[in-house]
Amino acid sequence: MCGIVGLFSFKPIKDKEEVIKGLSESLIRAKERGDDATGIALINTETGKYEVFKKDVAAEDFVKDKDFKKTVKNFGDFNIILGHTRAETQGTKAFNKNNHPFFHRDTGSILIHNGTLRDYEATKKQYGLEPDGDCDSEIILSMYDKFKDFKKAIKRIRGNFAVALYHNKKLYIYKDSNPVVLMTDKKVSEDKIFYFATKEEYIENFFHKEEAFYDIFELKTKDEDYVMKELSREDLVEIDFNNNKVKLTPDIESGVIEIKDRFKKEPVKTITDFRKEYAGSYKGSYVDNYSCRKLDDRIFDSFLTQVKSTSKRMNDEQKSKLMGFVESIIVGDINGTQFQEKVDGIVREKDKDLTDLNKFNRGYYDF
Repeated sequence: MCGIVGLFSFKPIKDKEEVIKGLSESLIRAKERGDDATGIALINTETGKYEVFKKDVAAEDFVKDKDFKKTVKNFGDFNIILGHTRAETQGTKAFNKNNHPFFHRDTGSILIHNGTLRDYEATKKQYGLEPDGDCDSEIILSMYDKFKDFKKAIKRIRGNFAVALYHNKKLYIYKDSNPVVLMTDKKVSEDKIFYFATKEEYIENFFHKEEAFYDIFELKTKDEDYVMKELSREDLVEIDFNNNKVKLTPDIESGVIEIKDRFKKEPVKTITDFRKEYAGSYKGSYVDNYSCRKLDDRIFDSFLTQVKSTSKRMNDEQKSKLMGFVESIIVGDINGTQFQEKVDGIVREKDKDLTDLNKFNRGYYDF
């Protein structure tokens, strides 16, 4: 169990002293998840410069350390900070290469990680990896450097984790089963700062109670103060500093469940009621008796399992089309046979080697 805290902006941070003060407090708050070692990475995406400072001490001693203060003072402009508080598990904290953040000088990639990985030795052997230290976390960074693709690398990692990884003007924030939240204030400006952490409490100190805030994903305000976006499992946030964009790729499971829950809030009692409610929204709507039944949980679980299985081998464009068809079958726009045909069509377009679509059989989806 470890703690991660961080922030980023698309422009150099203006009030560096105030931000470092806030980050220091955040690290101390995150100490509850690990007090064996503490570290930060300062990054300037415009120049490509970065600096990592870490030490095998608890956060309150870390932020008082003269070398920490010297590192921050001498670094100059930055627009990303990755912070970490470590609970020692695999790899002794006395060997500083086992502490976070991890970085590889030859590639310029940097990682902070919260969680534990399975099959560490097997993964290292299978892919011929030679990490600098003994900590399992570094395998994620080594896998990324090998594939040069975050999604390809993360799909081959087994364990419980949340990570933030920076490389080549892109920052990836990913949640597997360990928590991650994102927050920002309401100011619309080029130097807007975004914050992320394991827990809301670790970064709420950056906000002032007398102001109202909103988050980058347009959620409603919380307590008239600020709101946060708590990532769901397998959510990926990609921050591209080449074009100053933030992209959230939601996981398939939460997306399907959200569609189901939204439909069940207003159950349809008769075919006539269904036609009245949905005919205006869905042109050429296909309606039959199945559409008017409540979704059986057992059948839905089978449906969800197959959607997740197939989606793992699809690209983002294909997944987007798949989710559109999922919504169509749940609200009754198409039936099970039509759903299978449409999913077959997605795969034929760009992924002809996907051969397990026979799993999408009518028995699962005729509600």
